[in-house]
Amino acid sequence: MSTNKKGIDLSHFQGDVDFKKVSEAGIEYAFIKATEGATVQDAKYTTYRTDARVVGIKTGAYHYFRALSSSPEAQRDNIVSTLTAAGFDASTEFFAIDAELEGNEKATPDEMADNLHKLLTLLESEKILQGKRPFIYCDNNFWANHISGDKYAFSEYPLWIANWDVSEPKV
Repeated sequence: MSTNKKGIDLSHFQGDVDFKKVSEAGIEYAFIKATEGATVQDAKYTTYRTDARVVGIKTGAYHYFRALSSSPEAQRDNIVSTLTAAGFDASTEFFAIDAELEGNEKATPDEMADNLHKLLTLLESEKILQGKRPFIYCDNNFWANHISGDKYAFSEYPLWIANWDVSEPKV
């Protein structure tokens, strides 16, 4: 018996979503893009969050990490202000940092690790997360080839593995 729960991740790219149908399809949680870099707030975050919760889908938020174009401090500020405005509640919701190649092509593995670690560390002291550590969201290939993962104690953070179109993720 699998202990994996079915979930989805969403951003404004999905357009209008019928969360009643999503719930009926067995989806139990949704991670919703809230922010990106220092200045982007996803236009659908608040709507998706509200609509998912109305039908009983648990919600979480994620931030699209930018290693070079935005400082960790500016990204933290964007995250905190956006989550605070939406009423994010870390006692019932999770938060993740999405680390991917797009927008980070010029960052070295060390730069990715340094700035990701700095952002994670900054977020740990923010009241909005109530002492919970953010998840790290990425796929195995990206982690292995684009982040110096052994440079810091990243294993202290929960991991959300991007492994699409499979019944169970591979670690």
